[in-house]
Amino acid sequence: MLKSAFRYFAEVAQHGSIRAAANDLGVAQSAVSRQIQALEREFGAPLLERRPRGIALTPAGELVFSYAREAAFNVDRLHTEIDALKGLRRGRVRIHAVEALVPHLLPQVINGFLAEFPGINFDVEIASSDRIHTALRNGQAEIGIGFWPGQPKGLRTVFRVQEALLAMVAPDHPLASRRKISVRELEVWPTAIPNVMSGSRNLIDSVCQEAEVELRPALETNSTELLRRFALVGHGVAVLTRLSCVESLRSRELVALRFQEPEMTRGTIEVVTLAGRRLPLPAERFLVPLRRALDMPEHFA
Repeated sequence: MLKSAFRYFAEVAQHGSIRAAANDLGVAQSAVSRQIQALEREFGAPLLERRPRGIALTPAGELVFSYAREAAFNVDRLHTEIDALKGLRRGRVRIHAVEALVPHLLPQVINGFLAEFPGINFDVEIASSDRIHTALRNGQAEIGIGFWPGQPKGLRTVFRVQEALLAMVAPDHPLASRRKISVRELEVWPTAIPNVMSGSRNLIDSVCQEAEVELRPALETNSTELLRRFALVGHGVAVLTRLSCVESLRSRELVALRFQEPEMTRGTIEVVTLAGRRLPLPAERFLVPLRRALDMPEHFA
């Protein structure tokens, strides 16, 4: 009984709502409420605090959630360690990653891994940097891959590679013959940049503030594909990583200009996990080809 109660409680903690947790679990709200009440009776303390906008965990609830989350990781680890005795025949790798990795790198690495371990399943969710942090802390993912201008707090960086932010333009753009551009020159052209709550946007804002540039972008979006197409179809400039435009640069649909400001070259792609946690074996094994791919100078180009 406690196993189900812990599972239901963890869902409520992650969703911040009994109704949302019940919908996700495919059970009645009353069933979830009964499991929560069973836990509160077991530990003799309230675990949830009702608020106008959902629920919040009490101090006792935080402890129970931490235990439930750790227990779920340990069960996954136990399954995969037993399966390892049989040759890693089944298991799951849960990843939260920025969209820049989707067009080129992740599909190739995942396909290569599945060729060796066809029984493994992947659960990949595209997220912003802040959501990647939350997913790792809440036990919704084992591996996070994002763009950060510095050390992510509260997480363990497994490895990182330098990934500069570049100005992407079409080949017929007046800037296309240039090798470098300054952030101040972005004021002259229609510019597309990632929206707030992303690591790359944090870096852009920091550099613009240092250069006393008040950037007024024509387009702000959380879609890497929209940023790329903005540069493809017009005379705008899109600020992106090279990794997000590998195919377009290879086919010469886009031209990449480096920024004069050295800080724009100091971003990094970070592969992170929650500190102090042993990964399930499939996730641990997947880090090997992922690191090999990111370490390649041209990212498969």
